[in-house]
Amino acid sequence: MNMIKEEWRHIFSHPKTGLTLLAILFVPLIYSSIFLSAFRNPYSKTGDLPIAVVNQDVGSTFAGQDLQLGKDLVHDLKQNHSFKWTFTNHKEALKGLRSEDFYMVVEIPKDFSQKGSTLLDQHPSKMGLEYYTNPGKNYTASKIVTSGISKINEKISNSITKQYAITLFHRLNQVANNVQEATDGANKLDQAANKMTNATETLQDYSQRLAAGTALFKGGTQRVYNETQQFQTEINQLSNGMQKLNGGMNQLESGLGVLNQTGEKLANGSKELEQGTKELKVSLQQSYQETIGFQEKMAPLWSALANLNERRSELMSQLNSLKQILEGQNELISEQKELITKSKTLSEQEKQQLLSNLDQIMSPSTVDLEHKITDFESMILVVLQGSQNVQSQLDQFAKGQQSMYEGAQQLADGQQTFRTSLVTFNKMIAGVQSGADQLTDGTSTASDSILKIGNASNLYAQGIKKLNDSASQLSDGSQKLADGSASVYKGASTLSDGTGQLLSSLHLGADQTNEQNLNDKNFDMFSNPTRLESHTISEVNDYGAGIIPYILAIGLMASALFFASTYQLKKTTLAPLSGVSWFVSKHSVVIIVGLVQSILAVTILIQGMGLEVKHVLGLYLFTILASLTFLSLGQMLCTLLGKIGQILGFILLLLQIVGSSGTFPIALVPPFYQHINPYLPMTYAIRGFRDLISIGNDLHDIWYQALMLAVFGLIFNVCTLLFFLFQFKLKKRRHGDGSLASEVNF
Repeated sequence: MNMIKEEWRHIFSHPKTGLTLLAILFVPLIYSSIFLSAFRNPYSKTGDLPIAVVNQDVGSTFAGQDLQLGKDLVHDLKQNHSFKWTFTNHKEALKGLRSEDFYMVVEIPKDFSQKGSTLLDQHPSKMGLEYYTNPGKNYTASKIVTSGISKINEKISNSITKQYAITLFHRLNQVANNVQEATDGANKLDQAANKMTNATETLQDYSQRLAAGTALFKGGTQRVYNETQQFQTEINQLSNGMQKLNGGMNQLESGLGVLNQTGEKLANGSKELEQGTKELKVSLQQSYQETIGFQEKMAPLWSALANLNERRSELMSQLNSLKQILEGQNELISEQKELITKSKTLSEQEKQQLLSNLDQIMSPSTVDLEHKITDFESMILVVLQGSQNVQSQLDQFAKGQQSMYEGAQQLADGQQTFRTSLVTFNKMIAGVQSGADQLTDGTSTASDSILKIGNASNLYAQGIKKLNDSASQLSDGSQKLADGSASVYKGASTLSDGTGQLLSSLHLGADQTNEQNLNDKNFDMFSNPTRLESHTISEVNDYGAGIIPYILAIGLMASALFFASTYQLKKTTLAPLSGVSWFVSKHSVVIIVGLVQSILAVTILIQGMGLEVKHVLGLYLFTILASLTFLSLGQMLCTLLGKIGQILGFILLLLQIVGSSGTFPIALVPPFYQHINPYLPMTYAIRGFRDLISIGNDLHDIWYQALMLAVFGLIFNVCTLLFFLFQFKLKKRRHGDGSLASEVNF
């Protein structure tokens, strides 16, 4: 008991320790209240999430009516407050998505209505809504808006399906009206079929007579057609030959004209090129001479630089000698200053005057002089290297100018020869073109004459062919007419019987179609035939109530680690009488901290933050048990292992954050965390908090969670107690009974 009193007396007598424990009491409360206030019910605020909508739909027609599904969708979204809709263009929408001004961009494509109008086509196309998200900026927001847009897409689909149903049933009513009209037409068709049966009998007799006469006419026209066909072939061959000859002469004449014009242009261009070549030669000659003159002017400079390079070693040697002289001078001045300072015959004023004069004649630091000498040498090397590069480039430039001048001379000689040959060629082309013109006129006249003969022959052959074809068709048709008249007679009888049956069926179909009385309820059933009913066996009021078990457990574990890292868990101001009293004195602080921080956290969450809890008393007791378990774990780790225990404690916290299924179901985490889940105290703490906050009517599971936490706490405390017993025996054996009782700061 004295050990416990002394432990608490030490806490209250040291404000720093007391303030540390006071701060630890608020750690679970801070964790829980911050998360609960920030994420109490974020899903109720999705109306503040900005989503851009880009409508590019151009509309279409369906069933003869204007179809503007894009505009209809925009109108519906303006009435929907699930998200904060902003209607803009494609460029601004994507710009806002990249800068987090929007969390999603929904784009209605140009063919949205057009694809919606293909419902009754042979190959209908599904309408597509395109949306863009930026998970890299905010993954949670992208998942929220994606889930929301899926529900909105479902509503849109149902709405469009309902519109389809209305259109289809409207068409069905039109079909019913058309069936009624078809019934009247079938009645008239039945009467006409009876008259047709009588007429086909007369037609059969006349068609047989016609077939016999047309057979004789067909034989005569066939003979005339064969003779005209042979004449037409010979005329066509002659006409084709003349046309080819005429076409070739036209091409020759046209090519000679183009060639003549091209030669003239080429001659003019050659003259201009010759003049430009002469000017180029003069410019190149002047440039080459200027380059040579510049090299001659630069020769003294190159010589001076070469001389500087040869004397560089001598110059550097002189500079180094100067540095050594200055160093010797500085040493002499320093010795004189030391003699003046030690002189007893000179007054202080005379000493100061002499020292001042010596300081004025003392040379600067030789280190700086050495750096400047090195920089000077480097500068000389850079100048020499640069001059060599410039001299080399000037030589290459002069050689290049000489080569260009020689090439310009060759170009001028070749251009003169080319121009002389081109003049001779143009004169020859002019003579050839004159002869080609005369030849073209003659072949054109002959070709026209043959073409006229061919056209006349062709017209005659076509007339004979049409006559022969007509005779053949007439003969075949008359025979088919004779053969078909008998079939028509039989068909007419069958048609008369069928029209009666058609009339009866149309009457029945019209009556059944008119019996369908459809309204909006039928259309709603057609567009959305199923109903989804949700049943829950427990209720969670909001997102905060769902996440607070996880956050509260993390806060208690973090508080335990802070406590174990900052509080002296082994040192005492009194020598312990036993290992048990040593353990109890330290564990009494653990118990008080666990009680106070648990009561404080639960009270503020319920009374201050408005957290609705199904079983309030159970939550108080279970929070105390969880807090004591985590504090015992921290006490065990840091008591047994010291700093290593602190590191292991934080590693264990990270493992429990992932492996306790606080956020995602345990089935979704990697297998390693699934295996360690039953062996983590936070697993049972989170389950118990969930049962007490959101369920509360079944304490069977809560008793199991409490039992598991109690087992963990017992194991941790037993390990800590055994450590204190072992340490007490070890120190007692080391110091003996007399010295142990008087030991302080154990």
